[in-house]
Amino acid sequence: MIKTYNVTVNGIYYEVEVEEVTKSDKVKNIDSTEKKNTINEQVKSKINKPDATIKSNNKVVDINNNSKENIFSPMPGVVNKINVSKNQSVSRGDVLLILEAMKMENEIVSPVDGVIKDIHISEKSTVSSGELLISIE
Repeated sequence: MIKTYNVTVNGIYYEVEVEEVTKSDKVKNIDSTEKKNTINEQVKSKINKPDATIKSNNKVVDINNNSKENIFSPMPGVVNKINVSKNQSVSRGDVLLILEAMKMENEIVSPVDGVIKDIHISEKSTVSSGELLISIE
């Protein structure tokens, strides 16, 4: 069975597929050191990629914008209210927006002190889990 997961590494969002392997499955014996080195090089090439972009609201967004923090949606839902505007100063713990999911309102708070660099969503828009919401510098 293949499962899909959303992973964020160094501020870069990835969607990965993982195949579940059981004891009854036949697994090819591969030298573990060789396999580990190959995987490490693949991961490093993705992490150090200078032109990292993600898709947000069907548009490509550059996330190498020198932001201290990119705020991603923790779950799918609807943005009920955006409490901040571009170039506004925020403190750690300030409520940036209200995200409704499963008939519950969830406060998305700032994890850092900074200034709102960009707002990638609008009120009443539907967002997916892992979607870029706000950039703070």
